[in-house]
Amino acid sequence: MTKKGKTDKKKFTKAIKQKHGLGTTKSHESIDTITRLQRKFAFLGLSRHRNLYCFLTSIVVLLLVFNLLKTWHDNNQNAGIDFYQFWVIGKVIAGSKASDVYSDNGRYEIGRDFLHNAQIQPQSERYLRAAHVRQRLETYSTPFLYSVFQYFAIANYEFDLTLYTAFLLLCYMLAIIAFCRLLHYSLIRTLIAIIILLGFVPFSSEIRVSNVNSIQLGLLALFAWLQCRCTWKGHYFGAGMVLGFAMMFKPNTVFIIGLLIVSWFINRHYSKLMLEAAGVVTATVGAFFFSIYHFGSTRIWIDWFTQLRNMPDYITPINLGNVGLARFIKEMTGIEVSIYLQIVFVIVSIVCIWYGRFPIVTRANNNGANQERDKKDLLNDMPMIIMGCLIYLISAPLVWLHYLILAIPAVLMIFRPLHNSAYSFTKSNMMILRIIPAIPVVLLNVNILRLLNDTNNYYLFIGAYALPLIFYGITLMEFRHVKSRT
Repeated sequence: MTKKGKTDKKKFTKAIKQKHGLGTTKSHESIDTITRLQRKFAFLGLSRHRNLYCFLTSIVVLLLVFNLLKTWHDNNQNAGIDFYQFWVIGKVIAGSKASDVYSDNGRYEIGRDFLHNAQIQPQSERYLRAAHVRQRLETYSTPFLYSVFQYFAIANYEFDLTLYTAFLLLCYMLAIIAFCRLLHYSLIRTLIAIIILLGFVPFSSEIRVSNVNSIQLGLLALFAWLQCRCTWKGHYFGAGMVLGFAMMFKPNTVFIIGLLIVSWFINRHYSKLMLEAAGVVTATVGAFFFSIYHFGSTRIWIDWFTQLRNMPDYITPINLGNVGLARFIKEMTGIEVSIYLQIVFVIVSIVCIWYGRFPIVTRANNNGANQERDKKDLLNDMPMIIMGCLIYLISAPLVWLHYLILAIPAVLMIFRPLHNSAYSFTKSNMMILRIIPAIPVVLLNVNILRLLNDTNNYYLFIGAYALPLIFYGITLMEFRHVKSRT
């Protein structure tokens, strides 16, 4: 063999080693072994398999695009009655009535004024329909939420609603992609998950009324993503700020914060706890004064809290679509069980956190250790995010159907790829644990409900009650199956 031929063979051998993870240093494998490996892949038709994968991916992408267009077409005429309330307060937040949005008189006067405006200056049919439905506003959201929504009230109602609907769809998809990426879903599995979850009835309800749960899901995904960025300075502080803003935006995430604090304390992650707590406090104080500045009143948060405690029962009955288990029990028995459900499920969660506490993971400078720490951080915190969402869905007296979007992290974690699981479930148990939670997901799929005709509400309520309960139970089992505790 000539000298040039030997040089070419060395370059070829080095390239093959790098391709198959054998490194660039000398290894025990001979050149003939590597050559046979290359021939073996050629025999299997690697290029043909790659072409097949690209073809299947293209089919899934086309299905996703079709599903997106269909979702947009089906909802482009909805009035967005929840967005209308946020939009109205955003419009008047700089006016003299901004500080009066939580009083009964203020709700009636603001609703009447905007209805009159819709009638004499018709901007769109959707604006008029929403104004008729919301003649008396139901303003029970936080001052920070209304302060943020002034930036969505930049033009006429038709334009702002269209822009907001696109923003909800973007937040929803990006949140699913982020959670799938963190849970090691493949590209095709991620696309399939988006396609399936676009047909999720809670999301259809979200788009129809234009609420804020997709934004909350996006904030939770951003928090989980920042938790895993261990090579970034201040990533814990940034994650804490995201969680603090999410709580001030809508306080149903308070259970997540509580369980995370307990978990970090039990697992002795004190530095992480301090940084996250500093971020939460900073965001909370910032959102508090941001709201006071825009409302022009120092009592706005007191007014909100007072109205929230005195929320009338007539706006939260089961027959209007409230799928809250606590409300169902109250209407059946007359007993208010919301606070008791919260206490019971929080205690059960804390016991399981203690029972399944994780080992301390120390920082390291090499990339492999940092990646392992990223994975451990996600495995430590993801069950807390899920349980915090599910406790709220189980115990809250008011749970509209679109609130069940907060169960999507549980759906994605339970159905994550088995080969990337850090837990020692047997295959038979895991199959059962995937069939059982699939039942409420199927019952809450819009395509299935269309086939059930007049019994839609019956199956929908079964799915709405079963989903958080089943997923909460399976999430608790995560603490029993950690492979290593050393």
